[in-house]
Amino acid sequence: MPGAHGKSIFGTKIARFDSRTKEYSSELSFHSKEGIEVTSETTMLYHFIPDSLPSIYLKFGQDYEKIVIINSLITALRREGLNHIATDLIIERTSFEKSIQDKLNAALGKYGFVIDLILLKDIELPANVVQTIQSKLNAEQLSKKTENDLDIKRKELD
Repeated sequence: MPGAHGKSIFGTKIARFDSRTKEYSSELSFHSKEGIEVTSETTMLYHFIPDSLPSIYLKFGQDYEKIVIINSLITALRREGLNHIATDLIIERTSFEKSIQDKLNAALGKYGFVIDLILLKDIELPANVVQTIQSKLNAEQLSKKTENDLDIKRKELD
């Protein structure tokens, strides 16, 4: 249309977003490969790419954390938990955290989110599972000690 056009600022709504790294922390439960229920204090550090903010706002609104971040974390944690046995969750915690982070970056990266860190603290397993893990670790330590003692004796005989 020809002529001057203008917009009134009085009908405009301004939404504020914090572009710094955010932290989400919660106690979440999931199952291991054997079906054992595991509970962990899960912390996630994330941020969004500032250029993607308009599309994030249009798709999810200001409640994007509840709508997409938290639900994606729970889904990734539960799916990845089913790929690991309970003992691995404690022994190989860093690789488990990294695999969750990679899955979240793949799922949320297309929206403009970047997952900086996933931490699983205070992993709680049933008491009998903890005893099994402890006995396995003790057996491995005893085996290594026995091997070292045998190596020393062999060297003394040579």
